[in-house]
Amino acid sequence: MANAGIPSLDPAFGPDVLAAAEAATGRFYANHPEADERYGERGRAYATHDHAYLVAWIQVAVDLEAPDTLRRNLGWLLGLLVARSFPREWFLESLEIVIAVMLEGGMLSQIDAERVVRPVVAELADPGEETG
Repeated sequence: MANAGIPSLDPAFGPDVLAAAEAATGRFYANHPEADERYGERGRAYATHDHAYLVAWIQVAVDLEAPDTLRRNLGWLLGLLVARSFPREWFLESLEIVIAVMLEGGMLSQIDAERVVRPVVAELADPGEETG
């Protein structure tokens, strides 16, 4: 997918972030072909956009050892998407896909995933937690 279709993409994202985002989007849509019917090509572009930010936010949280920043960013995006009727389960699945892509691509270590990222994801997955 060409980057031209991605809205408001941060020009500071490197090719590794963009490639991971595109891979995550491909996996998500392979799992949910109904998303194409529901959201169309624009939805796919926004999915890649959001996945790029998820990758970047995870990288920053790990680099700065800042799970609170990751919690705030993910909670904000989750709240926004749920308010727009995007299924919460799809967001949580997207997070897991992004984590898997980052692990497979060497962008995230298993240790950092367990130490910084997974506790935040677990909190978001708990419906009793406030999301933003």
